Amino acid sequence: GIYTEYSSENDGNQGYSNDVALSFCKAAAAEVNRYSGRIRLTEENFIPALTDKNSTQFQELATNVSDAIEEIFQNETAVMEVRVISFASGSVIAVFELFSDDTITQSQIESRLSQAISTGQLSQIRVDPTFISFSKNEATTPSPTLKPCSNHEFSCRNGQCINSTLRCNGMPDCTDYSDESNCVYPPRECSVQQSRCQNNRCIGLYSICDGRDDCYDNSDEKNCVEKPGACRSVEFACRNSSSPCTLLAYQCDGFADCMDNSDEIGCAPPTIIEDPISNQDLASGQTLNLRCGAIGVPTPIITWTWDGGDLPAYVQMTSINGVGTLTIRNVSESNSGRYTCYAINKVATVNVNSPSAAVVVTGSTTVHNCSSGTFNDIATRAGACEECFCFGVSTECSSALLNVSEVAMPITGAGGRSNIALVNSQMIESNGTQYSYNTAAESITVRNIDATLQPDTYYWRIPDQYIGNWLTAYGGVARFYIQYSLRTGIAAPVTQDTIHDIIISVREGNGIFLAYKFPKIAAPDIVNYYEVPVEQ
Repeated sequence: GIYTEYSSENDGNQGYSNDVALSFCKAAAAEVNRYSGRIRLTEENFIPALTDKNSTQFQELATNVSDAIEEIFQNETAVMEVRVISFASGSVIAVFELFSDDTITQSQIESRLSQAISTGQLSQIRVDPTFISFSKNEATTPSPTLKPCSNHEFSCRNGQCINSTLRCNGMPDCTDYSDESNCVYPPRECSVQQSRCQNNRCIGLYSICDGRDDCYDNSDEKNCVEKPGACRSVEFACRNSSSPCTLLAYQCDGFADCMDNSDEIGCAPPTIIEDPISNQDLASGQTLNLRCGAIGVPTPIITWTWDGGDLPAYVQMTSINGVGTLTIRNVSESNSGRYTCYAINKVATVNVNSPSAAVVVTGSTTVHNCSSGTFNDIATRAGACEECFCFGVSTECSSALLNVSEVAMPITGAGGRSNIALVNSQMIESNGTQYSYNTAAESITVRNIDATLQPDTYYWRIPDQYIGNWLTAYGGVARFYIQYSLRTGIAAPVTQDTIHDIIISVREGNGIFLAYKFPKIAAPDIVNYYEVPVEQ
């Protein structure tokens, strides 16, 4: 297994964090209850401007909706704030968040909201009483009171103040997303299941042309090809004709946005039904044509890698209705290699054993046979052979028949079960630890660690698919992000400890393990980026 380290010291704390988040997760200073809801506005017509949070139309309608809901609880101090997050088409669906303290229950909020909607008590807006969804999210912080921002704070367009270090960190911290507008992010490699935005942000392939600005510069919603029918190219066509459309972004997201629930019916991961031809021998100057097909809901997107990496810019690729093609004209010896097909949708995790085609162009260099104790089936010289490393179990090995690919580790598995767990120094999972998941951002959060854990060294344990006495992942680079907050009065760490930050161990590996130490200390209240080479 592979583990990343977090130490918790109750005595003096030594500056270690009270909250730890893997990836872009925000820690909370004072917890309140946060709820998500969706309502259908019956007297509004959907217009494209409602997808732009900076538009006058969005802000005016969002204000009317939030004011109307807050008016229901005007005599109830427990309800602190209502925020409209987005609008979806289909007689206009308003997606909102409601914040409260513990003096009012979820059932009380739902009851008052439903009663006000069914009796038409909401001022300024009219709502369909048959279309209401309401659920509780993880605990979070109340929004700050509007006030002039200090020198170390960023002023959001809506008057909210946030720490200036959160500006352009890849996740919206302002409720109006203004801290992520006009940003250019540091260049980094996007994985095979991601697309690069104009501002260098990486988003899921299925987020392109889904009606939602996932890039924060709207570059993922440009040049979308329109399709025939009542719904736009960025919309899902509901089966119920009285409310025909909702955004593609809301298909298979766990919430019914169509009145007939058709956007949540049949959601399934991709199944590849057409493999590319496994082996192709070509002569220089010929054309390479590969084809791969898959089914799933939503319709899978087909993409490719070449020897585990990106394809050259001149390679032509298409993905239409679950069928992908790859074309290289006038091939040369340099195009030899393994081309791997991937089928991706919201439900799926990319499979490192996806079907692939081994392509050999006539004239390629002869493969060198490695000597005993070394391996590399595609070595062209003795210096390219690698020494075997088997944790002392054996000195003989051979190349694995696996494809090297960059994959995102799913944070939740079947039934919502955690794929990434917090374990102690004995690798025992911490019982009772409360996790919060954000599958879109591929992040997991643990709150109030010092209050729930005994003094020890703690690690994040990676998913089960990488754990066991067989080879399922090797080489490459492990990329992840850590963000944490400190309790008031606790100083940030200034010196490195001697504890390993990453451990790769094998149960039957003669007590041998691989370890790694971060070259820098993770700073509080910012996103700390790490790239760790995984080598033998």
